[in-house]
Amino acid sequence: MSPELTPEEIYKMVHKHQLTKTVASELLISLLEESDNDQIRAKCIFAFSKVALKQQKLFRILENSLVSDKSALVRRAAVRVIFENFPKRENYLLLKFATRHETSVIVIKQLLDLFNRTDDSHFNLFKRDLKKRLEEVYDIIADEVELLLNLGILYIEFSKEFDLDIYSSWFKIMELLKKFPDNIGLLPRLSYLRSGGHRLKPLSQSSISLAELRKVYFKGNEIISLPNFWERVKKI
Repeated sequence: MSPELTPEEIYKMVHKHQLTKTVASELLISLLEESDNDQIRAKCIFAFSKVALKQQKLFRILENSLVSDKSALVRRAAVRVIFENFPKRENYLLLKFATRHETSVIVIKQLLDLFNRTDDSHFNLFKRDLKKRLEEVYDIIADEVELLLNLGILYIEFSKEFDLDIYSSWFKIMELLKKFPDNIGLLPRLSYLRSGGHRLKPLSQSSISLAELRKVYFKGNEIISLPNFWERVKKI
């Protein structure tokens, strides 16, 4: 068996009955433990659920990955698979642990996205607690938390710094904001923007894609006027 098989190839071979689930799981575990490519390792996490490992074995792998893996990409994958594949009575404690202790921007963003998908009261409490943590770390109000996380994700997409944590991300995000006019169009669902005192310059044409934007706060910047297509936006 070739050691170069990817997680996708392993899954396809199981689907075509060219590999047993037992052999596939062993190959995936080997990749997860030995690969130095975190993106491949994260794909292993998703592949585990696809090859239908026994739930107990899968849960142990996910638990170990979420609690102790150094890669934020792997932990993010583990959070999603845990949330989507296990009932609350089984995933509750692990997600509670992540809510209280996780520091990675991409993992926290994944947690909030997952919690936003449910009306479950326990997960709503997790979401509230997670936002409260971020309010304290960033010294911001609750309404700004997800915007700041989105900017953190934007920075990560540019820099490929996947392990960026919430404690160092503030300074990286401020650097991103200095290039704000060129990047703003990458947030098409943005509805409220508060960014005072960052020496921002006139906005580029990419901002035309901000169809949902309704309120902005730009005090302390170098923006003299806004493009015509921003007439619908309320300045505060």
